[in-house]
Amino acid sequence: MATSAIGPACLTQTAVVYCNNFMLVLHLQILISIIIDMSAQINIWRILVVTITWTRNISIKVLPGLGTIISIPIVHLVVLHLT
Repeated sequence: MATSAIGPACLTQTAVVYCNNFMLVLHLQILISIIIDMSAQINIWRILVVTITWTRNISIKVLPGLGTIISIPIVHLVVLHLT
């Protein structure tokens, strides 16, 4: 029983020390990833608003068949959650 508690304790202590040592770097990485995510989302919405079309049709124009490949898992998940 005592050895099973070593793993979580070691991970917790390592995480605390690691986060304390690199806190500024981690904050900067999170901020940069948020900025990149926001710019990508704004760009996608801008394309959708300008073209006034469905995302499936845009993906078909980019790569034929991609719209179907993208929509199959989405429809599958919706059907699974509704039943």
